[in-house]
Amino acid sequence: MEATRVAGESAVAKLVSLVEKAQASRAPIEKTINSIAHWYTPAVVIVAVGLVIFDYSRNPHGNHNGSINQALVLLVTACPCALLISTPVTYVCAMAAAAKSLVLVKGGEHLETIAVMKNMALDKTGTLTKAAFSVSSFSIPNISDRLKVLRSVLAVESVSTHPIATALSLYIETQLPPEGKESKDISDFKIVPGKGVESTFEGSRIFIGNNKEKLLDFINSADSGDPWMKAHTELNQWAQDGKTTGVVWINDFPKAYYAVSDIPRTGAKYTVEGLWTLGVQTRMLTGDAKGPARVVGRQIGMNDDMIMSQLLPEDKIRLIRAIKNNALKDIQDNWRLCAPCSGPRKAKLAMVGDGVNDAPAMAAADVAIAMGANGAALAMETADVVLMDSEILKLVWLVKLSRAARRTIIGNITFSIAVKLIVLTLVAFQRADLWMAIFADVGSMLAVTINSTLLLTWESSAPKEKQKRAGRRGEDNKAYGSYGSFDSRKVGGPGTCERGFRDNGENGLELRGFQYSGNESNLEPDLELQGFQYGFSNGSPSNKSDEKELTFDNLVDDLFA
Repeated sequence: MEATRVAGESAVAKLVSLVEKAQASRAPIEKTINSIAHWYTPAVVIVAVGLVIFDYSRNPHGNHNGSINQALVLLVTACPCALLISTPVTYVCAMAAAAKSLVLVKGGEHLETIAVMKNMALDKTGTLTKAAFSVSSFSIPNISDRLKVLRSVLAVESVSTHPIATALSLYIETQLPPEGKESKDISDFKIVPGKGVESTFEGSRIFIGNNKEKLLDFINSADSGDPWMKAHTELNQWAQDGKTTGVVWINDFPKAYYAVSDIPRTGAKYTVEGLWTLGVQTRMLTGDAKGPARVVGRQIGMNDDMIMSQLLPEDKIRLIRAIKNNALKDIQDNWRLCAPCSGPRKAKLAMVGDGVNDAPAMAAADVAIAMGANGAALAMETADVVLMDSEILKLVWLVKLSRAARRTIIGNITFSIAVKLIVLTLVAFQRADLWMAIFADVGSMLAVTINSTLLLTWESSAPKEKQKRAGRRGEDNKAYGSYGSFDSRKVGGPGTCERGFRDNGENGLELRGFQYSGNESNLEPDLELQGFQYGFSNGSPSNKSDEKELTFDNLVDDLFA
């Protein structure tokens, strides 16, 4: 048994520390109320004492019980208990509800920011996609280099934690004989931000990644019959097909090239749609090439102008600042040449990421959200919010929860002030009794507390949100009966018809086909079809046949395209 970390660096210790920081932090609206209370309370005491002194000055020898009673009523009524707890109790309940749904919020101020934000930037790999890469192609033009290339790639990528490195390592292990896996001693390993990794292995300098400028320089100086001419063409074609490509360099000479594939997260498309419905503009910021980025973007419903690709960490920071200042439209065409954006901040923005390269951009955003299940430690440390299970659909739920908390706070403050004003008006006309003051103080405090605790019921809303959106298609082309029934849904943009379907599937059973007509489709899980029928309310039914095996996921894609 080997100890790799001390107890203070364990995951549990870090979570405890994060929770303690969250409890100690205060939202801006809470700070404002507390600052007002510093002068509000002394002012009320002065007014109450002044009321008694004024009555005494008018009639020094008279009965002053009435003025003393009114002063006491004023003191009790004006006590800002309900006002002071209206904000913190709301945020505590909201953060507790989020924590029960595996969303760790590090402070109420972050909920407040999320409630008013209008922009969200998302990384691609590991955030919008599963980061479950598989090697689709790996070519070595010179077969005599095969063993050295494979051993070098395995040695270097085994050190890296990037998902592409993991995919390459797993692939190489299936290609190498046992004796080729023994030596993995490397030195001078370092990450080249936005490009790849490099290291020294057995005296040779190894670079693995996507350095287009370096490859173009080599191609331009190569002979016309050089095999890397064909390799360059293949790399471009793979990129157009939406694959992530790279080259293995040994001592500044290209020796192999590869392509890896990734798939969008389940629910990524509905997350983008849901955020758009809530008025949150989403953009993809990725260091990947334009081809793979746009392919993923189209799969999840993002237009090309919402996708920023081939970004270095410093590029992401500049774009984050531009979006926050509403200056993105001015620099979109040639943003790398523009001066750093400055000026007043006009729009709140959240950055969602999972890797080390995302940490600087997350720090530059108004609120940073990390995908915590497989995310980098630095990204989680930088983040203000952590999705512990990396369920991307919870971004929509989190925005709704934050806005509900904000509405609750506004309602609590309005109610507290209104009750105080009513009783104070009665005090001014000497119509208030002490029981009214106690009722106004304690009653309003209990009312705002109960109203705030209603946010705890949002614990069960996260699975429901998943049910509404991700429940239309199951993991790995499976449909689950637990997702229940669904009513009609507006699909796409204006002019599309209302459609819906009911899921009668059994848990874990793959659905290979179903009939669809009008507003309802009945799924029969024991029926295997070679084709399926579909029809829309604005057109006549037609038949579609396909020789390939049809899955539930493919059918939903066709029906709701």
